[in-house]
Amino acid sequence: MKQASMVEDFRPISLCNPLYKIISKFLVNRLKDVLPDVIGDFQNAFVPGRVMMDNCYIAHEILNQVKSRKKRGIFEAILKIDLSKAYDRVCWDLVENILIRMEFPNKWRKWLNICIKSVSYAVLINGEPTEFFKSKAGLRQGYPLSPYLFILVMEVLSRKFVKLKEEGDQRGIRTARRALEINHLFFADDALFCLKLHRMPIEL
Repeated sequence: MKQASMVEDFRPISLCNPLYKIISKFLVNRLKDVLPDVIGDFQNAFVPGRVMMDNCYIAHEILNQVKSRKKRGIFEAILKIDLSKAYDRVCWDLVENILIRMEFPNKWRKWLNICIKSVSYAVLINGEPTEFFKSKAGLRQGYPLSPYLFILVMEVLSRKFVKLKEEGDQRGIRTARRALEINHLFFADDALFCLKLHRMPIEL
């Protein structure tokens, strides 16, 4: 970033040793095999066998429906959210709990924890590096495992919205009369929420 003045404005340079590359590649290949079974249809990014453009087409159809119904006095809303510093904010304990709930093997989780928790950082101040310090959260950008672990985290939010729809607390939008109600779509760290609006009396 030009004219950066804060640490968060800089993109870190991530370095890893050959052993990490071998282990992470192995874990990624194993993880890819199970992702289609544990990641819901509302997330298409990084899931083998799915095309990310499918969600783009669905979002376009939803937008057309919202515009069409607005003319008939039916009001719905689409909320687009881009999660800021999404990878940096991932809690390691949450990742561990997700893997446990999804019944990943203990040995697999052990190797994964080594990969994500072994990171150390140093900051250049006036051209001189500080002492290395440990991180307590976050997934490193550009690392093979990071995008796949992130969509596992997003799956927690996705299942919450599915439950809200099933309970009738957060209905979605249909693109056709008999189509599935959709109340959210995910594109990696981009989220699209589809909301039905209800007119409520306002007391002053």
